[in-house]
Amino acid sequence: MDPDVVPHPAALLDEHADLLPLDLRDPEDEAPVVEQDVIAQAHIAGEPLVVDRDDPLVSRVIRDCDAQLQRVDPRQHDAAVAVTSHLPQILSTALAAYIGERRAAGGGRELLDFAGSGLETFLRLAGSDASVWRPLIESNRANIQSHIDGVLRVVRDILDGDSKAFARAQQLLRDLTNR
Repeated sequence: MDPDVVPHPAALLDEHADLLPLDLRDPEDEAPVVEQDVIAQAHIAGEPLVVDRDDPLVSRVIRDCDAQLQRVDPRQHDAAVAVTSHLPQILSTALAAYIGERRAAGGGRELLDFAGSGLETFLRLAGSDASVWRPLIESNRANIQSHIDGVLRVVRDILDGDSKAFARAQQLLRDLTNR
């Protein structure tokens, strides 16, 4: 391979599947769980890629794609993606499934007559395929469970009048937007 030519990131995946982020591997055989193009798009879009070891080729591909490399312990990674990736997927899917059940029970479209762009934005993740998410959720269940309990606590607090939760949420959104 010419050292000055960096192949497309997707072309490197078969050869370097062991360097994929842990949440993109099948826990049974560590093969990629998602399609190669999805991973390549994440690199190209400048999304941070988290790996559990150093590799000069992967580092170069990430740099050439204008992405960021963050080396992290696998346990720390799993704990973080439980709340930043897996839980949002579960919440979006659960709300969409619940609304779908309610619509089916009512036999009509009336719930969707009240749905605005906020619901559509929140439910966007619900369009993801279960075959991608099932293995991720199963392999990180313990980390996800503790966050579900925490979110339910905050929901109950809001229902009981805790307006400070809105201020905390707004601050997090500002922090996320300004990073």
